[in-house]
Amino acid sequence: MKKWLISMMAVATLLLAGSALADGSITLSPDGSTSTDASVRIDGQTVTIAQAGTYQIAGTLGDGALIVECSENAKITLVMGGVNIKNSTGAAIQIATADDVTIELAEGTTNVLQSGEEVDIAAATESEEASGGALQSKVDLKIKGKGSLTVLGYLNNGIHCTKDLKIKNGNISVTALGHGIKGKNSVTVSGGTVTVTSGKDGITSDETENEEKGFVTIEDGEIIITSAGDGVSAETTLTVTGGVISIISGGGSANAQQKTDNMRGWWDFDNSASDDNSASCKGLKAGKALVISGGSITIDAQDDALHTDGDMTISGGECILSTGDDGAHAALSLTVLGGKITVLTSYEGLEANQITLAGGELDITATDDGINANGGSDGFSGGFGGGFGGGRGGMGGSFGGRRNDTNNQSGDMTPPDNNNMTPPDNSNMQTPPDGNAPSGNPPTMPGQDAADSTTTDDTTDKQPVLLITGGKITVNADGDGLDSNGDLRVEGGDITVNGPSNGGNGALDIGTENGGAGVIAGGTLIALGTSSMAENFGSTSTQCAFLVTMNSFGAGETITITDSQGNVLYTGVTVKSANSVVFSSADLVVGETYTVTIGSTSATVTQSSTVVGNSNGFGGFGRH
Repeated sequence: MKKWLISMMAVATLLLAGSALADGSITLSPDGSTSTDASVRIDGQTVTIAQAGTYQIAGTLGDGALIVECSENAKITLVMGGVNIKNSTGAAIQIATADDVTIELAEGTTNVLQSGEEVDIAAATESEEASGGALQSKVDLKIKGKGSLTVLGYLNNGIHCTKDLKIKNGNISVTALGHGIKGKNSVTVSGGTVTVTSGKDGITSDETENEEKGFVTIEDGEIIITSAGDGVSAETTLTVTGGVISIISGGGSANAQQKTDNMRGWWDFDNSASDDNSASCKGLKAGKALVISGGSITIDAQDDALHTDGDMTISGGECILSTGDDGAHAALSLTVLGGKITVLTSYEGLEANQITLAGGELDITATDDGINANGGSDGFSGGFGGGFGGGRGGMGGSFGGRRNDTNNQSGDMTPPDNNNMTPPDNSNMQTPPDGNAPSGNPPTMPGQDAADSTTTDDTTDKQPVLLITGGKITVNADGDGLDSNGDLRVEGGDITVNGPSNGGNGALDIGTENGGAGVIAGGTLIALGTSSMAENFGSTSTQCAFLVTMNSFGAGETITITDSQGNVLYTGVTVKSANSVVFSSADLVVGETYTVTIGSTSATVTQSSTVVGNSNGFGGFGRH
């Protein structure tokens, strides 16, 4: 009876497994491979595993392949203990059929998989005849272990899995003519050291038919990517919860085409246009959502460092970003709840339709706008409308004088200096004959990716909003410091804005021409810039704010704001030349007098109402 039960249990086990378990070892050799398992087929330099089981593999194939071709419910483990396989025409390891396959890298061993002959990744093109990668799997694939794996994809991709790819640990190095690591359904990295050099994307998942797939998740490990395309791209969601990530994409920010703020010089459209057909060279890119809650991320990208066509949420971790375009760009919403974000160099620091900054520490440097809430696309978001003197709107309005707020300055204040602002000569200005915007879609503007030029209904249905409720925020921008094409609302946070030294932008740019409003209800804010385009918060604000124009001051001068009793409300050091100051703090009260001292220059402001100070400057293009 006992023997019968044992026999039945064995049969059940075999049925559940789907095939006979056949553990064995395989020794690869160009002179003739061998195996301890009779089910392993050997045909010259082609070795085929046909049954489920765990296989110990070692040895070399000079021009051959290891193939896994089992039943669809077979589970396979390949323990690689010193494997070197080269295939001049296809994949070194080809996993055709099974339930799932695990590659285990034996501790202390080095394993090499190569497809094609060695080429210069930067100069060569992919083989149209070859498909997949040097390590190719059509089933779920897991890589783990304490050994090392070098994958050389000289025909196309390095590691290519058409299902779910998981990297648990191991020391993995990939060099590929195409994508470095591709898991069509998904890629998950939870440990190990992964180094990728690729002619396309470093790590990618591009499933489009199943909305629950096409994701990339990075949980832990060290990832180092040098890619001609995107560093990491996901068709749906890209999630980073931990790990150390370092990416150089598209040659880095120094390789980007130089951009200039074409709205800064009145009607000067002489800007370096990017090639709309060029490859996407972003750092981390997601189709629907980019979520960062941990990890240490360093990116040097030719294009956006962080990019999503949907929503972006950052709640933890540290990001150090250098980019030829945007530090972080979201087509819909960008929310920062925590973490540390440093944008060392960028065209625009943060850009999205809806921006919420509720925590964390941000230090942003930009050659154009520092933080920009616009229509959600990378391109031109202004329009024809508005006018000079009535806001910073569009082209179709009349030329007015300086725009004045209903709140007036009081005390010893120097009037705004507009000497360096010259109104445009409209004699040569091309204006639509009926004063209306042209029909159809706007043209692709310089610096705008063709793929990013459209916006979704979610984007166009919502007026842009820049909302700050917390966090420590420092902006150094040559364009507008804080820019919203709709509302600019400040309810908290510690905010320092070092705005432009030129006369074509402002430290604050509020979308009043689009019906937006500037409202401050909390936090501490100081914004330095030029008086010619200076803007203050609106009369619906509940926290006091003032705008004061000074004599011009330079970089490195101490700025101090005191009340009538000599109490210091703010002290800091200027970083560039400017001549206007916007300040708001919970310490300001109506009826008090304040003194702003910068170097040897001072101005006195009487807080006669909640908001005091003119908003000056000519209107212009509705800018992005």
